[in-house]
Amino acid sequence: CSGARATVRRQRADCYDHTPFGVGFARHHRERENVRVSQPYPPSRHANYMLGVLLAAYILSFVDRNVLAILVGPIRQEFAISDFQFSLLHGWAFTLFYIVLGLPIGWLADRFSRRWIIVVGVSFWSVMTALCGFARSFGSLFLVRVGVGVGEATLSPAASSLMSDYFPPERLRWATSVFAMGITLGTGASYMVGGFLYEFFGSVDLSHIALLADVKPWQATFITVGLAGFLVVALLGFVREPPRPRSEAVWRPKVVAPITVLALKLPALVAAVTYCSRSCADVTPV
Repeated sequence: CSGARATVRRQRADCYDHTPFGVGFARHHRERENVRVSQPYPPSRHANYMLGVLLAAYILSFVDRNVLAILVGPIRQEFAISDFQFSLLHGWAFTLFYIVLGLPIGWLADRFSRRWIIVVGVSFWSVMTALCGFARSFGSLFLVRVGVGVGEATLSPAASSLMSDYFPPERLRWATSVFAMGITLGTGASYMVGGFLYEFFGSVDLSHIALLADVKPWQATFITVGLAGFLVVALLGFVREPPRPRSEAVWRPKVVAPITVLALKLPALVAAVTYCSRSCADVTPV
């Protein structure tokens, strides 16, 4: 009886394998049962360190993208811009390439060092954040904000790939949840850190420092937050690149139905568009 049920299940799988919405998946599941993991996962202390550094990078990314909201008053006064122009700086400039670059960066993460992708991304968005403090016009500030979005687009695809090779399946959900905490922690920290730095630089005299003599408090806030990213870059230097065969052999199907790819990517696209629309609408008037 059990043999007959197994035969029926195989026949159903073969039929499903040839349907337009199931191309390759039944075959992939059959192959997955025969895959053997040949290499052990990295030690837990290395995995936990990597997760802590990725969490710090994720928190930093939200601080760098949202600190602009604290500085709405002085920036509007400096460049004489409207609420709509500020909404472009806070929302559209950041999400312009952040939405679409996740796909090609995910392709790079499948083929090149994830650690170096994150290092380059954190370094790039940190430099762009610091350059916000040197902007002299609305246009230049818009361009460097685009750069912040480009750099931050590297983090999530590469981090997800790293975690899948550092943590076994029974701990991967926990690691992903810890990493996702960076969204809330970073959003809250952006207002606390931004407000503290702006108030601090507004109360100290920087005129005796040649390089900072003409720097205003809002500019010094951007520069400080941007330079803090290189502390994360230094910590990333101790993260090891794990071997790939495990994730590629176990989880990557040979053929993926296009409708499935769309279904997997649609929530991320909707979330990005929602963030952009909320940023454009939620501008605090002075």
